[in-house]
Amino acid sequence: MATEKVQEGKNQIPQLFKDKMGALTEREKDYFSVMWAKSGVLYITAKPGVAKSAIARSIATKMGFRYMDLRLSMVDETDVGLYPNVSEVDADGKKVKCLDFVVPRWAIEANKQPTIIHFEELNRASQQVRNAALQLLLERQIGIDFKFNDNVLMMSSGNLGDEDGADVEEFDSALNNRLVHFPHVLSVQEWIDGFAKENVHRLIVSYITAHPEQLYKTSENTKAYATPRSWTFMSDFIISNFGKDASPR
Repeated sequence: MATEKVQEGKNQIPQLFKDKMGALTEREKDYFSVMWAKSGVLYITAKPGVAKSAIARSIATKMGFRYMDLRLSMVDETDVGLYPNVSEVDADGKKVKCLDFVVPRWAIEANKQPTIIHFEELNRASQQVRNAALQLLLERQIGIDFKFNDNVLMMSSGNLGDEDGADVEEFDSALNNRLVHFPHVLSVQEWIDGFAKENVHRLIVSYITAHPEQLYKTSENTKAYATPRSWTFMSDFIISNFGKDASPR
């Protein structure tokens, strides 16, 4: 019973972070709470451009965490902590060569402050990268010596597959049972209140408020269609070229 109480106290969200949770939307609170529990892996899925990265970054910003994202479809397993290293250890008075893994710099940096690490495109990664990422997500350590601090939180995300035209790998039941699945949907009002008001040019916010059907709109042109991501790109273009308070025609 005493051990259970110690563990319970260890896992509870500190008051410092509880005070900041008031700034989170209800969806962000759900995601943060799952990440904090560190039991199972938060896995959100949605169509491309529906602010999976944006909501993770928003949680980090509001909670005072550093945000790191690893886009797994663009890296190999050595980037995720499986770069081999041979070292000598003492075994019964004898030096024995052992194989371990080199800790990547991003992992060292993550342990320096409260950090959210987002493993993106988990179901689009190669099998080697996916296995390396899942081991890290589940074990919260690299090799046997490097462990992530309690204030380093992790999450993963993926695309839908046939429904959104993305080439993905289907997970088996054993793997799915280790993931905490959340279908990530985003209403217009959630996007405006939780992200756009603070990060998107006011003209775009006004336009989407008046024309909510334009927030996510597919077209026959698969190279370009409207999503929360593309509206953010346009906002960045306007602000960078004309200024935050500008009203370009």
